[in-house]
Amino acid sequence: MLSLLQSIHEHSKELLKHLKQEKQALDKHDFEQLNQLANGKQSLLDKLQLLDTQRGKKFSDILIQDHKLEKNSPDDNFNAYIAETHNASLINQWAVTRKSIAECQQQNEINGRILRKQGQLNLEMLSILTGANQQHSAQTYTADGLQTGSSSLFNGVKA
Repeated sequence: MLSLLQSIHEHSKELLKHLKQEKQALDKHDFEQLNQLANGKQSLLDKLQLLDTQRGKKFSDILIQDHKLEKNSPDDNFNAYIAETHNASLINQWAVTRKSIAECQQQNEINGRILRKQGQLNLEMLSILTGANQQHSAQTYTADGLQTGSSSLFNGVKA
């Protein structure tokens, strides 16, 4: 189990490295690098999924062997199993592995927010360029003399 957790940790560190490079590419709008990173990122995610499946299977085998099948979630059972081993190496490895995975999740969330924001900005720019955001009213002033439907950059600016 220790070697499996070490492998998960190593791959998650590599994924975090890719995610940080992805963030830099997003900041620089380097779409070529983003494309290159996407392939490596997906490969790492696939490998991590495989390793986690192996971890789950190995853990299930241990539970069956020890007749300790419980109704709690597998993660709760695994955390308890690790703690109950009293194996310092295993406990420490699981802690650093979980920390590394949490860092990956946090960086991935940041990157996702950046991508969503850039997508929104791209849609807004496209809307401006195509005129889709302009109102189709021929009237530019109300009866009170106030401007309506203006797409001026100076809306809300007062002298």
